[in-house]
Amino acid sequence: MTKKSWYIICTTPRSGSNLLCSYFEECKLLGRPAEFFNPRIVERGAYSKRFVFEKSVSLSDYISWLGMTFSSAANVVGSKLLYDDFNYLICLKPMQALFESALIVYLERRDKIKQAVSYFLAKKTGQWMKSDIGTLSRDAVVYDFEEIDQIHRMLIYQDQQWRVIFGARGSDIIHIVYEECLKDPVSTVQSVGTRLGLSIPAEAITTGMAAQTTERDQEFAQRYKSDLLKGIYSAKYRVIYENLEFAP
Repeated sequence: MTKKSWYIICTTPRSGSNLLCSYFEECKLLGRPAEFFNPRIVERGAYSKRFVFEKSVSLSDYISWLGMTFSSAANVVGSKLLYDDFNYLICLKPMQALFESALIVYLERRDKIKQAVSYFLAKKTGQWMKSDIGTLSRDAVVYDFEEIDQIHRMLIYQDQQWRVIFGARGSDIIHIVYEECLKDPVSTVQSVGTRLGLSIPAEAITTGMAAQTTERDQEFAQRYKSDLLKGIYSAKYRVIYENLEFAP
């Protein structure tokens, strides 16, 4: 059997990973990366339609099946891996072996507030991709500072954890910033191809997918920033800091 070259896109929700995966798939050399380790996808996707199982899945067999089913003509296989999925599955030997041997691509979205708002709106509307129909329009979603704030802090924590993990792992990773990928997708895709020993022509790097940002995203992001600052600047009559009192 021909050895497969794996890469794993380690990221967080609403980081632009669907767009990046679309670029990778369209170039035809980097396989068809998707969120393969999300339990809902394991349970409802192509694997469950081919193999009969109840609530127990052999992770080793599943990884082998992914390699056979989703590799490119260049024998490259890719997968997206969200932090929550990693956190649950990394205790199992097959995931440890895959994580240690694969090329790690760390995708980060720098604007965490926009990312949090995107997650909030996707959760409320059911529209995780632009092609999804959804159950509610974005304009019908009611702003909720507390929920967006909780998501914002979760995303910051998860990105911090990825950095800790990569530091402990010790191997080089490819660091992709979503905002930079939007400006120059060709260099982004080619950098991954080069690390896998592939030369990807610029004309092959295309996508039919577009970013989902709307006026509603912008509105909620600005409102959240304003409310966040109000909390930080909350007025007090005095502050005791290191046993010294400060008054206005």
